[in-house]
Amino acid sequence: MFVVLDPSPDRFVLAWNRLQGQSEQMRFQPTQKSRMDAVVSSGKNILIAYVPTSDPLIAPSLVDVYCRSGVNILEMGIRSDNPYLDGEAVRASMKRSTGSGSVHDARAVLDRLEATDCDAAAVIFAYASRHLLPSGKADIRSEQMRWDWKGIDGLLCLPENDTDAKDAIEQDAVEAGVKIVALVPYHFDEGHLERARNTSSYVMLQACEGSTGIRSGFDRTCGQRLKQLRNAGVTAPIVLGIGISTPEQCRQAIDCGADGVVVGSRALLEGMKGAKALEDYLRSIRETLDG
Repeated sequence: MFVVLDPSPDRFVLAWNRLQGQSEQMRFQPTQKSRMDAVVSSGKNILIAYVPTSDPLIAPSLVDVYCRSGVNILEMGIRSDNPYLDGEAVRASMKRSTGSGSVHDARAVLDRLEATDCDAAAVIFAYASRHLLPSGKADIRSEQMRWDWKGIDGLLCLPENDTDAKDAIEQDAVEAGVKIVALVPYHFDEGHLERARNTSSYVMLQACEGSTGIRSGFDRTCGQRLKQLRNAGVTAPIVLGIGISTPEQCRQAIDCGADGVVVGSRALLEGMKGAKALEDYLRSIRETLDG
């Protein structure tokens, strides 16, 4: 029989993980699960906003602005040498980044989020590559991962011609209690639908063809593609992202059946102008989503 002398939750989780043969760092964070669940089950339209990490032009203190402006999920971008899905604004931010291209790059943003009285969930957005692996060893499937996922609720990981790395990173995240976000591209197949059906967080549906960035209009096929996902059995919240930046586009996204939106390039550009510009922008999106 195993007896936990210290009844604190952290001590109990650590003891349980030791019994399971895992490392001494806490691999499972009970609070992470409830934060993401609270967002996706709220019934309210979800606002997800991009937050660059290790970009010298975006101070971690701007996290306070995201929180008080009604952002539900902070999508924290990790530096990549090949951000193939991103447009000019995000590419420039990643090029400025002083980070190493690892999950650790988000630590300053996560620490700031933890210090605020904010219920927003934290999602890592990353391109799968060996830079995300702790050791960079070639035999990644046998590599025992040891990233610190504390404070991270979800992971949106794109393959960078390295599906083995993506699988290993996602497995490590899941073992730490982190939920996987499903990305459904503009042109999708049964494999994408299956991944969307199985997600325990939310689905991001690519609203416009091409890379991220500001668009002048709204893609009218979004409604049809949203219905395809629902008819295929996807029950998780579906948010539209890529090419969604204005209040009018957000209104159209909700009107055609989306459960929320992702604002990326525009949020980044407004953040570069300062706290007031960012707050004015995010509040205008929040007000639109709230009707």
